[in-house]
Amino acid sequence: MRTTMRDSLTRIYGVIILLAVLIGVGPTASLLAQGYSTGNNYYWVPPGACSATFSGGGAAAGTNGLTVNGASLTPVIQVQTDNASTNTHIYNCNIAPPGYLVTSGLGIQIVSATFMYGVQTTGLGTQVAVLASGTMNALPVFSYIDFPAAGAAETPSTVTPVRADSGTLTITPVVGSFNVATTTAGSYYSATFTPASGTLVLKTIRRQLLMRVALLNTATSATITNSPGILINYRSQTS
Repeated sequence: MRTTMRDSLTRIYGVIILLAVLIGVGPTASLLAQGYSTGNNYYWVPPGACSATFSGGGAAAGTNGLTVNGASLTPVIQVQTDNASTNTHIYNCNIAPPGYLVTSGLGIQIVSATFMYGVQTTGLGTQVAVLASGTMNALPVFSYIDFPAAGAAETPSTVTPVRADSGTLTITPVVGSFNVATTTAGSYYSATFTPASGTLVLKTIRRQLLMRVALLNTATSATITNSPGILINYRSQTS
């Protein structure tokens, strides 16, 4: 009898706790639905999510690709070129959010992306941007690739990524004040790229969002640049 009564009380108590949670007055918060965030959130894009190459000049002896940098052994993606001619170091990173919902609302909005970079050997050249076109040193900063749904007669994805934002891009600091001097290995500058408000929204499946940062160098001597990654600022909301 005592066992039966104890079991009954346990079930009743469990029901009470469940009801309390469902209406949001119990010892734990309601888990019925996870709403959209109207504030700002961040995620880090590591160097392993990036590839790097260069245009003009030639590769110098050294490490091109993933390596470590400075006394802190910071993981970076690196480009190293010679002084044969003016060249551009190009970083291409997958910045698609690690998890996002396809929604009929606003979806995930990329507010800004802050690219971290170091400069060794010599400083950079004068950077050039066309903000209305969303480009820096002739390459679009934000772009995407749409991949096809699996099927017997697919149309393959386009070779050239499509610009992902629209309107006037903002770069902080402006390219005329870009930090270009040599840094100590293991220390880094930052540059924030902000698309026109509300223009970079993710709510399409099979879409890969990319960020490309091109750093223009000089032809005076060999140049090494590297990046420990990108800090993405995003928000999600329904309207």
